[in-house]
Amino acid sequence: KRTQEALRESEANFRAFFESVTDMILVGTPQGRVLFANASVTRKLGYSQEELTGMHILDVHPADCRPEAEAIFAAMFRGERETCPLPLARKDGSLLPVETRVWFGRWNGADCVFGLAKDLTAEQEATQRFERLFRSNPSLLALSVLPDRQFADVNDSFLKALGYCRDEVLGRTAAELNLFPCPDQQAAVLEELSRTGRVDDREMQVRRKDGELLDGLFTGEVISSQGRQYLLTVM
Repeated sequence: KRTQEALRESEANFRAFFESVTDMILVGTPQGRVLFANASVTRKLGYSQEELTGMHILDVHPADCRPEAEAIFAAMFRGERETCPLPLARKDGSLLPVETRVWFGRWNGADCVFGLAKDLTAEQEATQRFERLFRSNPSLLALSVLPDRQFADVNDSFLKALGYCRDEVLGRTAAELNLFPCPDQQAAVLEELSRTGRVDDREMQVRRKDGELLDGLFTGEVISSQGRQYLLTVM
């Protein structure tokens, strides 16, 4: 009786955890037929458990993405990839941005495939907001990769004010473009950035491509994304 009670508690704990996870979890046969899905799958994709059971795992991807998804999953099973970036398709046909990971395991005593899909809607919306703010901002904005400080991106205001084309800037440094005519100013800003990770409203001069000097207020902050560090500057 104690063993049976322990099993029931273990099952209850597993179910509570399985159903409370906000990420979408699908369990399928090695051939891809869906055996089970947690509540997050039914809530976000709009399918019932009955509809999901018996579907193929690839069926939750858009029809035009299924051959690519099949190839990616095969590469993941071979250990050549870790994630699948393709979106999932809701029952109504709309797309849900996700990042999916898969691994082999056991389910009800038989071999199975687990798939865990992380909803990237919030991250994508944040990225889109940043992109709109970055592109349309009237200030001169630049994003540089650290520690080399090569320009990864600049906005249109940066290019228009300084007279460059995008291809002339990306992948190069401010030193290579000779942007700062006062080395002491630049050195002081870099020292403060390395010490505090941020500078605010520092008066600086920048040199346009044609040699004209512009005066401005410079703000910079070190930010992290996907395990890398960047310098975001506003002038």
